[in-house]
Amino acid sequence: MEEARARDTSRLHVLGPSSNGCKCPAGGPAIRGVILAGVHRWAEDPLDRVLARPLWPVMARPVVQYALDWLTGAGISCVTVCGNGDTDALRTAVTGSTVPACSIQFSEDRIPRGPAGCARDAAVTCTASALVLAYGTVIPRLDLAAMLAAHEHSGAAMTVALRGPADSGSNGTAPTPAGVYVISRRVLEDVSSHGYHDLKESLIPSLHHRGERVTAHPVPAGSVIPVYDTASYLRANRQLLHDLVAADPVACGFRRSGDALVAASAHVAPDARLLGPVLVSGGVRVGAGALIVGPAIIGADCTVGSDAVITRSVIWNHVRVADRAVVDGCVLTDAAEVESAAIARRAVWRGGGPRRRGGSIRLGRITRRRVLT
Repeated sequence: MEEARARDTSRLHVLGPSSNGCKCPAGGPAIRGVILAGVHRWAEDPLDRVLARPLWPVMARPVVQYALDWLTGAGISCVTVCGNGDTDALRTAVTGSTVPACSIQFSEDRIPRGPAGCARDAAVTCTASALVLAYGTVIPRLDLAAMLAAHEHSGAAMTVALRGPADSGSNGTAPTPAGVYVISRRVLEDVSSHGYHDLKESLIPSLHHRGERVTAHPVPAGSVIPVYDTASYLRANRQLLHDLVAADPVACGFRRSGDALVAASAHVAPDARLLGPVLVSGGVRVGAGALIVGPAIIGADCTVGSDAVITRSVIWNHVRVADRAVVDGCVLTDAAEVESAAIARRAVWRGGGPRRRGGSIRLGRITRRRVLT
């Protein structure tokens, strides 16, 4: 996992600065943000073997940054990021903030404390009256002000954001937690300072037993995007790519070419074709006769060879797709290489790192569900 920790984030717009202690103003804010970014890898998911899920780049930004942007954009000035063995990598990913007014505190969960335990540990470091919890594996876009107002108006101990089954990828009919919670500080005082404490299995039953109110806050479709495996990762990129391509005006530093956005520093051969929503990042070179069919994202400093075909894929940075190669429904991680005339379908290909040479390693096929339709 050392190469995963060393992932090049030089092209990512990231938050910070990091802080080992709370720097909130005297008296503290009324609301504190908590991002639960301590995850355990799933051996069966190929992308999980490359990088911790909160650090997976969605549209060239780590997933965890979306929660940070969402919290700070709502005016929350103090945020705790709870990690585990990947805390150093998380700290690196959020260094270099352009939001100096936000204080970010890191908490390393060496002995698993669980979501409620992490919330309690964050609460004791400040005087906030309520905490907003967001999992580091979701991209929240819901109206936080409306959720906070609903929480205050209801007088609830906890408010749980719920999304419908279609929005969560579930085959069931019942709504499911969206990975965003508002918790009144007072209810965390009874959570022990030791041991593992879950929200669903521990805290919520305890609140019901004590007669405390737990309310649901339904959220619109698409307002919380989960990223929990390779298939959902591809869906998240597809959704945000569609939004970016449809935006007007065009993102700074890009030009529009049909339904594609091409960075000013990228070079696309005159006879190369970009069809559907496609993002071509800075430093990319697309060779003669190449075909890229969206939804597709080409990361920074990639090379797409002559007559190569890329469809429905997410390609990270420094990747080389050689002449006449075919890439369909794949994730190609940093420095991956697909050799000339090779075919990669519905797989994750790992490279040797942005500064190391080495052939790509095929980790497995995506078999859980259809990747894209």
